Amino acid sequence: MLVDAGTNTEVIIGNKDGLMAASCPAGPAFEGGPVTYGMPGCEGAIESLRRVDGRFQFKTIGDVEPRGICGSGLIDLLAELRRHDLMTPKGVFADKAQEFMIVPEHGITFSREDASHLAQAKAANYCGQIMLMRKFGITPSEITRLYLAGGFANYVDAVNAIEMGFLAPVEPDRIEKFGNAASRNHSFGWIAEEAVEIARAHVAKLIAADKYREVSLEYKVRGNLNSAAYEMLEQIVTELRHKQRTPNHQRELRDILDSRGGGISERVAVCDVFIGDFREGPLCIELKGPTPNLDTAAGAKRNMLYFLAIMHRSGHLNAKAFLGFYYNPWIERILYAHWTTKQIMDMDHEVLMGAELWDHIGGTGTFDEMIPILEKARKEVFGA
Repeated sequence: MLVDAGTNTEVIIGNKDGLMAASCPAGPAFEGGPVTYGMPGCEGAIESLRRVDGRFQFKTIGDVEPRGICGSGLIDLLAELRRHDLMTPKGVFADKAQEFMIVPEHGITFSREDASHLAQAKAANYCGQIMLMRKFGITPSEITRLYLAGGFANYVDAVNAIEMGFLAPVEPDRIEKFGNAASRNHSFGWIAEEAVEIARAHVAKLIAADKYREVSLEYKVRGNLNSAAYEMLEQIVTELRHKQRTPNHQRELRDILDSRGGGISERVAVCDVFIGDFREGPLCIELKGPTPNLDTAAGAKRNMLYFLAIMHRSGHLNAKAFLGFYYNPWIERILYAHWTTKQIMDMDHEVLMGAELWDHIGGTGTFDEMIPILEKARKEVFGA
């Protein structure tokens, strides 16, 4: 059985005699959706969690201060609440409490409403698996191998996922994780995709290096931000994810920079492509495919805002950050119609696509110069 967990979980069961498949509308609760302190699996997310001596112990991605809880951490949290009799099978908290304090030092909580959202999502996952098994005529004990895929699949504690009802009760030693199946295609396809991503970044670096000296890939920009600015930044990203505000680059940056107070801590932005001596000021480009999902778009937005906040705080007022698409499948900018990008990004001030991107990096006419070079390379690889 294959379970590709996500906003829409796909389940496939099969053997040598045939296959059956189902799709479960699980929703985004385990991917940073409606859960108050839920977030995608990026730096600062609590990815694993245990309750020891009356307190929650946790590990964050990047080993930095916690900002929220990602999918694998939420699965651990639900399992721990049940294991320690802090929540009933129906989601009622001990002593009729309305919320638990998970990380008091950072104000990270988990409420009854959060539990309800997760209960619906896990029920969709679980029911999809069980119903498909019944249709196929087997029970969980007859599953010889369960392949667990999805964005956070590699980090899920299988025992906890079974105990809290996210996965069907298959023997844990029969569960094999292999990450994001959509990009891997369970073949060498994932290698090709990874190679293409690396190639795009290196093309950008080569073009930029022809004009600038300070050009780097996966460059970490570090700087200090006060907690009020950090909280405002995270609030902006959360509101954009939930369609509670309209993207506005200038207003968002102003709201962050005007937020004062709280302790100072180091923050990090990682630029796919960084040009430190760009003609207008330091430049950060999030280089992505032209149809990013909600997590990818929101993650890029968060990184861009961190970069700009750090740069402004350090006196680089002309720094710029863009989401860059290496091509536009709709050809013309005015026709671009991918909803997640438009929901998260200020299209006029934060997005470069196709020729705009390459000309911005290398100067006017760069894209036109690239076309015959790419066409020649295509013919050499694939033939005329």
